[in-house]
Amino acid sequence: MPFLSAFRSLPLILCIVLFALHVLADHTHHGHFGLDRATHRDLLSKRWLTIQPSDNNKLWPEATVKYTFDNSQAKKELEPILKQAMELWYCSGLPKTFKLEKANVLKALDKKKTLRIYYNTEGIMSTSNGIPNTSNGPVSHLSTRDDIGMMDPVANVAHEIGHMFGLLHEHQDAVYWGSGLEGDEPVFEFNCKNLKDYEDKTRGKSKDEIEGVDGICKSREAAASAGFSAAEYLPIRGNTVSPHKLSAGSEDVDWDSIMLYPSGAGGKQSTETSDNRAPVLLRRTKLNKDDDRLIQPVVRPSKKDVDALKKLYNIA
Repeated sequence: MPFLSAFRSLPLILCIVLFALHVLADHTHHGHFGLDRATHRDLLSKRWLTIQPSDNNKLWPEATVKYTFDNSQAKKELEPILKQAMELWYCSGLPKTFKLEKANVLKALDKKKTLRIYYNTEGIMSTSNGIPNTSNGPVSHLSTRDDIGMMDPVANVAHEIGHMFGLLHEHQDAVYWGSGLEGDEPVFEFNCKNLKDYEDKTRGKSKDEIEGVDGICKSREAAASAGFSAAEYLPIRGNTVSPHKLSAGSEDVDWDSIMLYPSGAGGKQSTETSDNRAPVLLRRTKLNKDDDRLIQPVVRPSKKDVDALKKLYNIA
């Protein structure tokens, strides 16, 4: 029947409309690098970085994130955008088995098993990876500002949903940062000095404490201990799951991943770029042309982002 056929097509139509609205709304979106190779071996076509499920970071039972808003304002500001962001995941192919589900009143009191979502106007975006083994339990700090991250509030929340389920940053896979051996060069260039909080976090520190092997611009652990945003860029070593073994190159990066920071994310104000943010993370290229080096914002999860979650939760 024509009516029934049209009804069944509604989800597809809604996805197309949703994608179109986000691309049109994002004035900094210029497309992405087409680096997928049909001849590339299957192992490296599965590119992602996730938590290693353990007592320290557990997966959500039945792939369902139980959440509660911290207060009525958080609910008012974030509930619509949270739903839109989850729809982006579904439109990208994530099975409906994955859910964001409001916790009931009693469940919400169990901090260790319920994600508490906070709202802020400062542009803070930070979310626990899976269910951490901490006294505070899983938390998510979200903002609706459009001048941070992907420069798109819905895309930013979609990124945080990736963390909720257990995805880590694409750019923090240690294999992309070089081994120090000849010929094994880093994929990314990290401009630590361009971070908004660079001056504040380096004040009073020696050059070695900043740029040395264990400095806050080189060691993720040192950066995290100092509360420095560099910890969100530098490679994570250990307690992760990645299809890569020893090394990987530019062609192995999922440049369309919602979990990959665009160049300007976290950058201080600048007049040198179209988004007025100093580039923090750049792609290394042989030509080293500025246009080729900039990593553009992403407005929806990639197929490989979806594959990563399906693999992590063993869901077909």
